[in-house]
Amino acid sequence: MKKFSFLSLFLVLSAILWAQNTAPASVSAIFDLDQTSLNLQNSSMIIKQFIPIQSFDKKITAEIAIVQRDGSPRTYLLRLTGSYYNSQYDKGDITKLVSESEIPSVINALNYMIEKNKQIASPIPYTEFNFDTEKKEISFGFYIGDTGRKSFFYIGEKFSGFYPMDMLQNMKAFFESAQQKIASLK
Repeated sequence: MKKFSFLSLFLVLSAILWAQNTAPASVSAIFDLDQTSLNLQNSSMIIKQFIPIQSFDKKITAEIAIVQRDGSPRTYLLRLTGSYYNSQYDKGDITKLVSESEIPSVINALNYMIEKNKQIASPIPYTEFNFDTEKKEISFGFYIGDTGRKSFFYIGEKFSGFYPMDMLQNMKAFFESAQQKIASLK
């Protein structure tokens, strides 16, 4: 019994020391794909990596997704997941992707909305500013009405969040940080 305990303890300690001394693989090392050594015939290889980043809303999980198929250039995406509950039968998580090329448009739209919100004096009839990505993966904006002003953010058709107006600034900072993170991963 003592031999078994000693051996178990030795293995656990060895594994811990090995894990501490092993450097994490860099993004480029993970995606180094030599097509000739793989010898893929009538098949394909897809490598995906998801790097968590902080979101503007604790109900939304955000990640930078890096995808490479068969040694082609890497694709960088922003992956957003929101938990929703519409009823006991309609609940879960919804995940949508925003392409790297769409992020500058998102930031420009947020800048425009932030400026417009400052320029518009109340009271005015119900007015809504809404931005959709190309495939309507995400949607956001703000509205002004009799009850005041609110900003909103949708992931697909399931997740919706309504926020105070200053959240537009937080959304902008989030998308800018995602854009910077993608640039740092290239």
